[in-house]
Amino acid sequence: MKTLCPWLIRYSGNDSSAIRLFCVHFAGGSALAFKSWAKYLPDDVELIAIQLPARDARYTEPALTEMSQVIAGLIPAITPYLNKPYIVYGHSLGALISYELIRTINDLKLPSPKLFMASAHRAPHFLARAKPIYTLSDKEFITKIGHFEGTSKIVLENEELMSAFLPRIRSDFQILETYHYRPHAPLDTPILALMGRDDTHVNETELLGWAEHTQHSFRCHFFEGGHFFIQVAEKELLNVINHECDALADYLLT
Repeated sequence: MKTLCPWLIRYSGNDSSAIRLFCVHFAGGSALAFKSWAKYLPDDVELIAIQLPARDARYTEPALTEMSQVIAGLIPAITPYLNKPYIVYGHSLGALISYELIRTINDLKLPSPKLFMASAHRAPHFLARAKPIYTLSDKEFITKIGHFEGTSKIVLENEELMSAFLPRIRSDFQILETYHYRPHAPLDTPILALMGRDDTHVNETELLGWAEHTQHSFRCHFFEGGHFFIQVAEKELLNVINHECDALADYLLT
């Protein structure tokens, strides 16, 4: 592991790796969500996880509450690392951040990713079906985030742990729930949309809506599990990611 800057943590590979894989974590999560992926990826793939403030080594930094703040901080950090073919994977909130990041990369005429993997989030032009929860009381908020099944019941019921985690989770949900889509030209990047078959927070129509946001190819893939299939179907997900990395590597050799 190597911290390239506060925003970027490298878990595998190096500057000479053929491909970079950027991963953006879900609400309440951190770069650590992707640490285990390093041992499953091809040797020529450099895994770099995005780390938002207010977690892990950035624990003392103030949490961000608006998408514009995230992109404003992330763009200067990631720009030096767009100098080789790369893929962007984002899960849930991470998919929305990835979309806005790639939009900005396109607008700035920086090198575009070879693939965007939008995981467990509706296409950005769809309005949320659920009411915002980030303004709820702590007790109500904890109950609601428990419905996402991404946090164990043991952690949710541990007052000491939750007092430490709750501010960053709440701020992440504020980013998610105050996001307003602004019409934009389709991305200059193919999109592979992913979701769990039992996800109650995203439906198939909302997932397929990502097709409207690329001027290139669109595909989708469904996994066993719910909103956090990233955990229960990790092996199958990594097989898909490895396939995409191998396909990109083969293309680069032609």
